[in-house]
Amino acid sequence: MSGLETPTPPRDLLAAAEAGDAEAQTNLGRWYAENLPGSPHAWSWFQRAADQGLLRAMHNLGVVAYEMGNKDLAIEWFGKAAARNWLNSMCPLGRLLEEMNDVSGAFEILDRGARGGNFDSQEALCDLILKKEIESHYDLALFLTERAANDGHAFAQMRLGMMYHEGQGVERSPAQAAVWLLQAAQRGHPGAQVMIGGFYHLGIGVEVNRLAAMRFLLLSAAQGNETAHAYLPRVRTDLTVQEKAQLDSEMAEGGN
Repeated sequence: MSGLETPTPPRDLLAAAEAGDAEAQTNLGRWYAENLPGSPHAWSWFQRAADQGLLRAMHNLGVVAYEMGNKDLAIEWFGKAAARNWLNSMCPLGRLLEEMNDVSGAFEILDRGARGGNFDSQEALCDLILKKEIESHYDLALFLTERAANDGHAFAQMRLGMMYHEGQGVERSPAQAAVWLLQAAQRGHPGAQVMIGGFYHLGIGVEVNRLAAMRFLLLSAAQGNETAHAYLPRVRTDLTVQEKAQLDSEMAEGGN
């Protein structure tokens, strides 16, 4: 037999879908999306389930449309699901609307998702408020960010650190910024590792510690962060002979 056989869906799933079961239809669509990417059958089965009113299928059509690069069609399907309060569609819909420069539309749908308890919508809403400098809602961004940061979410800890660094919604505090950036960095956030590395290098909110700066920058660079790669030579140049020797020893031990 030449080549690999084309996978076929489970017979019971196919039978249930052909019999008109909407859940089976959307599960069959997912099977095609996962096992035969790019197959038109995925869209076809999602469409049949969506035509029966299955909100999950509408959401999946939005995902497929986005993956195809058709943002307008993705917005249409995410919008249909979100209009019927499918929370999982609200975050991708809000982010797409933001990409299309519809800030008010993005805010409205993300606010709905956030109020419904959708964590992704809450995160996206905070990002939108800060990125677009919607000062009238800084208090909301602070509330949601502090709650998520205290729950241990690295992205929220990074955001809270930047809020204190920039003075967005809070009084500017380099020391508080360092506290939150350090927590995010210790949880592996590459952006926070760059920032706290810079803080240690320059003595922003913390005492100068060039070795700590190098350690965090190296961690970030190992995750592919280009800013960390570019910053590392500058910090290494500032190391004393003793600091360079200690760092080289640590790196050698880490490689064993």
